[in-house]
Parts: sequence; C-alpha cells; structure tokens
Amino acid sequence: PTPVPPTPTPEPVEELSSEWTPIEDVVDSYRSKGEITYSISGLPDTTNENVDLTMTFESEWVKADNPYGFNMASRMQGLSADIKNQDNAQDIPSEMEIRMVGDTTYMRFGDKKDWMVMPRGNAEGVETFNLTASDFFNGLEQMQKVGTETVNGIKTIHYTFDELQNYDTLLKDTIQSLAQEGENFDIKSIQGQVRGDLWVAKDGGYPVKFTFTMHVEAQVAVTVNGEEKTIPLVMDSQTSNEVYDVNADITIEPPVEASQQGQVHVPGFAPGAFPIPDQTTLQGAFGGMITLISQLSPEDIQAFYDQALSELGWSKQSGPMPLWSKGSFSFTLLVVPNDDGTTSITILTGK
Repeated sequence: PTPVPPTPTPEPVEELSSEWTPIEDVVDSYRSKGEITYSISGLPDTTNENVDLTMTFESEWVKADNPYGFNMASRMQGLSADIKNQDNAQDIPSEMEIRMVGDTTYMRFGDKKDWMVMPRGNAEGVETFNLTASDFFNGLEQMQKVGTETVNGIKTIHYTFDELQNYDTLLKDTIQSLAQEGENFDIKSIQGQVRGDLWVAKDGGYPVKFTFTMHVEAQVAVTVNGEEKTIPLVMDSQTSNEVYDVNADITIEPPVEASQQGQVHVPGFAPGAFPIPDQTTLQGAFGGMITLISQLSPEDIQAFYDQALSELGWSKQSGPMPLWSKGSFSFTLLVVPNDDGTTSITILTGK
C-alpha cells in the first residue's frame, strides 16, 4: 500500500501579553516618531460638520547622569484648518516642544524664542509628546503572532489583533467636547471596529513599532435649543509610532534662546552677561518675567545689583517698582524676602 505521509503539526498560535518591557529599561538612547489622524463626520451644523485633526510627534531620549536618570526632548506639530477656523483657535498652539535637561524643564508654545523655564521637580505632571504602545494596547489578550521582521535594523516579532468593541464612552466624551452651548447629545446606537499591529524587539522585549486604527459608526440624537434630530455620525482615527536610532550617540542640549542656570537672557545684555549673585539659582522664566531664588539677604542682593549694574552703565530710577535703563533698554528688578529665609529676585523685561 502507498504510505500515507504524516500530517504536519500546525505551529501553535502565539499570543502576546501586554506586559512588555519599557524601552527605557533596556536601552541607553533612542529616537521616535509618530502621527495621529482623527476625523469626525456628521456633526450638526451648529458645531462643525466635519472635524479633521492631524498631529505629528518626535521624541529623543538618552540616559544621563542627573537625579532623574535621563534627558529628553519631545515635539508636537500640526492642527488641521478645520480646527484652526474654530472660534477658540487662538487658544490652540500649532506647535509645542518640551525639553528636560539636567534639573530644568523648558517648554515653548509656537514661538521658538519664547521658552517657559522651570525646575524639573516642578514639572513632573507635564505631558510629553511621546506615544507609547501602552497607551493603546494595554489590556488586549487576543494578539496573534504574524512572524518575525526587521524594523529599523531591529529584529522584531510582529503581532496583530482585530476585534469589535463598544465605544460609547469614548465617542460621547469626544463629541461633547466639541459641543457648543445649548447642545445636548444622546448616543442611540454605536458599533466600532479596531485593528492594531505591534512589533516587539526579540532582544529586550520592548515595543519598536505599532499602528492602531479605529472606525466608529453611531446614531446620535442631538438637541439644539429644544429641537431634537437624529444624525448618523462616523469617527475614524489612525495612530502610528516607531522607534529608531536605538543606542545612537544622542545629545540633548538646553535651548540656546532660553534662560538657564548660571545665566539669564535680559534685553540689553550680551548672552550670559547679566550679573547673578552667588548662591542664586534660576527658578523660572516665561513671557518676559525671570525669577531667581537666592540664599543671600535682600540687602546683600540690592547692594550687589546697585554696584554691578551701575558699573555696566545702567541707571536706576527708584520707586516701588525699581526701573533700570540704558539707552533704549529697560527692565524692572524686584527683590522680595521669602518666609523660608530665601530671597526672590524678579526681573520684568519688555514694554
């Protein structure tokens, strides 16, 4: 009889737990880039019939010898014309950047030369623009293995998932945030589909790349000024992110335009030339206001500036708001004692 070939044993389906390793635990440095596109169609005419939003993200991270163990920089850019044309567009920056270097955090909104500066310990709640797989994939249990692939020079295992979910809470929060005064939304029916792909490093077990897409369809009852109507609403979003330049030689520096420890930027002075007393550190800077904290007494600080600024050719106009001027430049210098024995020095620049 003809021998019957043995039936091959199918390769078992591998599932991935969401308990992967954070990349910061296993590498010395990396860069990442990502994008979110977001679209809602079917909104009532009283808000905006269609809302489209696109944002891009870039981040750099490197281990550092400081109390926090790392330095990082992250940037967000881009809002669609639909968002910009809304009445509150002036409140939405089209570009934001955060840098955490040493013990200082720097932030800017739109204007690259106008940086907010604060001690890093005071900025622990500041949100960075660093998309992570945990934001989208935590709690998923049905991810299946696709195969092994190389992404940005890193050997990875590719996983995927595709499932239906209920997005009632997500959609309700989203459209309510877009509502105008007098509008009320009630979701009558909703269904959605989400798909995701995740690439995890074979060596280290950290996410290297992910994509996440979502499609939601709903019937929404809208009440505007007492009148109710039902509209079909569709929401689509796509999110992607990937890391690259893992363990590359990355250096993150403070912004050259921003005030920093040891020097502050005051108009009328060369960079780094504004005098700062001993035992004095930068507390914060933003919008023409610079704050220093000193261990010296108010009398010692006042004497220091009376001498140092006069020697540099600045003239003092005494009063409740002491004004120093030289040519077309001027600034106000306030010296105030604190309850803890330190002294605050506030420099107000600009017109």
